[in-house]
Formats: sequence, structure tokens, C-alpha cells
Amino acid sequence: MLLAAVVAAATVVTSAGGAPPLQCASVQDGRLLLSHDGAATRRIEGDLPPGPAAWSPAGDEIAVVEPRLPATEDIRLVVVDVETGSARELRVERSTAELGLWTRVDDVRWPQSSHLAIEGSLDPSTVQVAVVDPLTGVVTKVYSGKTFAWSPGGNHLAAVGWIPHFAPPREKLHDRLEIDGEVVYAPTPGGTPLHIRPPLVWNRSADGVAFVEQRGESWRLVVVRLDGSAPVSIPLPTGGTLRGWSDSGQALWLDGPDGGPPMLAEIGSQSVRAADPEVGAEQFSGLMAEQRRHQVEESLGPAATCRSSVAADMEAGEDAGRGDGR
Repeated sequence: MLLAAVVAAATVVTSAGGAPPLQCASVQDGRLLLSHDGAATRRIEGDLPPGPAAWSPAGDEIAVVEPRLPATEDIRLVVVDVETGSARELRVERSTAELGLWTRVDDVRWPQSSHLAIEGSLDPSTVQVAVVDPLTGVVTKVYSGKTFAWSPGGNHLAAVGWIPHFAPPREKLHDRLEIDGEVVYAPTPGGTPLHIRPPLVWNRSADGVAFVEQRGESWRLVVVRLDGSAPVSIPLPTGGTLRGWSDSGQALWLDGPDGGPPMLAEIGSQSVRAADPEVGAEQFSGLMAEQRRHQVEESLGPAATCRSSVAADMEAGEDAGRGDGR
């Protein structure tokens, strides 16, 4: 993908010339390994589960979850204090929280200081997100769906709505978008089957979520706003994979299907054109930084979690209740 090349180039330039350094943590053999912009800084000994893991919004704690789920056991959750190395071990009860049929834990995020989000598989087509109190391990809410995305700041959860795995085939022809468990975008009854293609991508101001939809042979980029205004719907010449918003929030980057050329969709003109790599690096610095973070996490292993050191300082000083959930 051309975007990957742009990200790689931007990483080389900005890592040496001003990209925010990354704080990372990974779990290896029960220990928590901390690093700062690629250089190891600390090792916290312990008997931690293998992960996944997530930073708290303030950057002072890291949550680690046991991915394996024996049928009769609760979910093991360990919260580590980064400064002292002390650990708080919690048990997330499955029998009282609709999680008894989970086969595994897929991910953990920390959208706000007041709640963790543990994602697990219910069956081959259904995922659930359990919202958990990080102090007690008590589950306060459970969402079901196929694809999820927390908004920046962690106030809202977008999801491609849940359709039971054993529902009649006719009912599985249509996807719907839900925000905080409420349906906000759905197909017309009896209309052409609607498929929402992941990912769901929030804008920086957390008041709109974008996705690619397919109806028959027709593809569109759709933006749904939280204010209830009419969705923006931009025809796409082909399918594609949505990557992210521009820094201004006025355009979105898409990778072309099957390795095809990238596309730039502009909200104002509701038009699509070929993406210019130079423009991409200039106008999508936030997206490039997010891609760089993912690359570093992948290089550290499946239980790694990273965050911007600059973001950590800002959040700790300004609003410890907000974060990107990783």
C-alpha cells in the first residue's frame, strides 16, 4: 500500500526531527518491559498474564488481561502502577455479566480513567465489549456487535450492530451502525443489502464517525454525525479500506482495493480523487503518527501497547480522564 510507504518515510524523517517519542510496554514471561522511543527503560517483575495490555489515559497504570478463558473461570485482570511496580489483581466475573459464553479475550482498551473496555468473542460472528470498573473489576455495561471503535476521549462507542450468529440468512444481509448501543444508521426495510466494511473511524473532535458501505455493486464513503444531521454520502468508484481523517477533519484517506492506488475523499465537495503522497504526509500527520504507533507495537509483539509521550504529559497535566484507549 502506498500509505505504508508514506508512513515509513514520515517515520524516518520525524523520528529524528521531532516526532513525539513513544512510551511502550510489553509483557514477556510474566514481566512488564517498559521502553521510551525504542530504548528499554525498566523491567517490572511479576506473574502477569500474557496480554493484551493497555495504558491508562493518564499514563500512570497499565492493564493486562488473560486471553485464555477456561469455561469455569472468570477473566483475570491485572493493573500495574508504572511508578511503583505494584499490581492490583482483579477478577471480572463472567457468570453475572453476560460473558459466560466468551471463548477468548481479544483486546483491552482504557477509553477513560473511570472505565476499561475488555473485548471478547462470543461466537464466530459476534464480539462483545464489557465496560469494567478498573478499581473493582465490576462489569457496568456490555455491548454486542461485529466491529467497535471508541471515540477520542472515550465518551462514545461506535459499533456495527449485533445480529445473532444463528439468525436466518435474510436477517444477516443488513448491517447497521450503533453509537452507545442506539441505532443511528440502518438500511431501508426491504432495500438492497447493506454491508458496513471495517474500520469505523472517528474524527478528532469525536462528533462524527466514517465508514465504507457496500450496497450491491455500489460503494460509498459515509459520515454520520452525532448531532443527528443527515449523513454525508460520497460515491466511491470502487471499494477500498478507510484509513483516517486529515488533521483538518475535511478529508479522509482510503487505500484502494487489492493494492490499488490510494484515494482522497473531500467532505466539502463530496468528491474523490487520487491521493498525492506529499499531500498525505502534510495533511495527515495525525494518521501517520497513529500508523507509526501501530508499527512499533507490532514490532514489540502481540501484548505490546504504546502511547505518545507528549500526549501523556498533556493528559496528565490537563485532563487525566481522557485518552485514546491504548
